[in-house]
Order: sequence, then structure tokens, then C-alpha cells
Amino acid sequence: MIGVPLTGGDVLRLQQVDTYPAGCGVTVSRLAYLAGHRTHAIFPAPEISQYLRMIGLVGLPHDYVPVAGPIQTRFLITDSTGESTQFLDPAMPLDAIQLAQLRDLTVTRAEDAEWVVLGGPLPDVAPNGWYVEVIRALALYHPGVRTAVATSGGPLRALLRQLSAITPSVLALRNEDITDLLPGSTLAAVDVALRAGDLALLGPAICPMLEAGVSEVVVSCPPDTAVVFGTGSGYVARSTLRTAADGDRFREVLLAGYLMSDADDEREKVSSALAYATADESLHDDELPTPDLVDLGTVYGTRLSY
Repeated sequence: MIGVPLTGGDVLRLQQVDTYPAGCGVTVSRLAYLAGHRTHAIFPAPEISQYLRMIGLVGLPHDYVPVAGPIQTRFLITDSTGESTQFLDPAMPLDAIQLAQLRDLTVTRAEDAEWVVLGGPLPDVAPNGWYVEVIRALALYHPGVRTAVATSGGPLRALLRQLSAITPSVLALRNEDITDLLPGSTLAAVDVALRAGDLALLGPAICPMLEAGVSEVVVSCPPDTAVVFGTGSGYVARSTLRTAADGDRFREVLLAGYLMSDADDEREKVSSALAYATADESLHDDELPTPDLVDLGTVYGTRLSY
């Protein structure tokens, strides 16, 4: 954080610096761990790295595949106006052997799992269809395990092309992802349609996923809205709170809250998820919400039928 507007050519002093382990899978796993759920994170990392040290400090159960690194780091700078600017390292270089080790380790650890979460961008060396490969392996060895996928861009499009062969239980998407799947649409129009639960615009993106067998499509609309689409019905949840979290973190916290809910009704699940995603309003970036901060009373919404 800096105390003035971010401009080029100046020397700017940092006022607050938070460093924490992130990445979609680790964030979801940390949230589950803080809520008392059994969880296990799997990721690539150098054997001697600050990332592994931070994972150890938070006590998160994990396995990792040793890589040369470096860990991809995201630098998020917030200025005095509240605007955030991001700087992102190049993707971590991995080879085909390390990717196979990650897949096999995931399948091994899924032996007694209820859910497997696959999330985040893929390294440059990985084919866009790598998540498809992992889901196929999970379905072969552990057909009772449910999968949730949170990704974007090429990996998401590759997954959608293979829905006739592999079917994740939950797809966690951002409003930007829906925009990318609807040529000619704008983020503003998609955001309005999502908040209204209007399938007139969203149908060409959402309906093929549901028709292919995806049980639920959960869409994040920061800073205060989440939508779930199921077979024949859905729910738009809105919160009286607004979070400053960026789109990726909002989706990760929302997905964790959704999977941790033991409710059968999609309304209750997405309401609980949104309460989680907006509960970190007053937390530092290195902190994650715990169940005591979640207030379902801040969430209201509209049930959808289609």
C-alpha cells in the first residue's frame, strides 16, 4: 500500500506490506482448514523457498512436487485513491514429468476425498487440456469423487470443449469468463444480466454447461453478488457488504464457501458462499475469513426458474 496516487517516474514509499501464500487451490484449502474441515493442498514449489516456509507457518496440510522455481509472485499495489495495480511474474516453468507428478499425486490423495478442486492458470508448458486429463484420471480411479474447477482463458475453453467426455460437478467462473464466452458482449452488459439472473443474454454460455451434465455453475460478480445456475433453477445472491478483494480472490473465497456448505438447497449454498466472500471486508490481504466472521444476515436474493 502507498499513501499517494500511483504515478510513473516517482519514488514511492510502501506503507504496509503483506506477504502470504496464495494460488487458487491453496486459498480454497486454507479456508477449509481454518473452518475445521479436512483438507490437503497440492502444488509445485522449490524445496527451499519462502512459499513453503509460509505454508508451514500456517500449518496447512500439503504435498508438493519439487521444482526449480521460481514461484510466480503477484505484486498488488493499492494507492491512496483505493485503486489497485498488479504486477505478475512470468508463469512457473514446469516440464512434462513434473506435470505428470502433480496429476498422479492428485489422484493418489483423492483416495478418500469428497471434493477435488482444480484451480488457477496453467504454466506455459502445460497444454490447455491438462485439467481435462486430471479429471479423466480421477473419474477412472475414483468415480465417486466430485470435482470443482476454477480457471479461465484457454484452459476453460479446452474444458468446455470436452464436456461430453468429462463432467466436473461445479464450474466456478468470473463475470469476465462469461463475457469471453459471449462474442460481442461487454462486461458491463454481462454484469447487469448476471445480477438480474437474465438468461436471455447468458443462455448461450450457461445452458451448454448444464446440458452437458455440470451440476452447478457458480459465477462471481464482485464486489457484492454471486449467481448459481443449476438444472432448471438458480439463485442470485446479493450482499449488503462490499469487499475490496480482486476478482480472482473473490472467486476463490466464494468457491470455498460454496463447497463447505452442507446445505442441499442451492440458495442456501450460494448465500453462505457470498457471506464468506464478503466477510473479509475489514481483513488485511494476508488474512482469510473464518466462520465467526460470516453473517448470513447480510445476504438476500432472488430465486430463478428457467
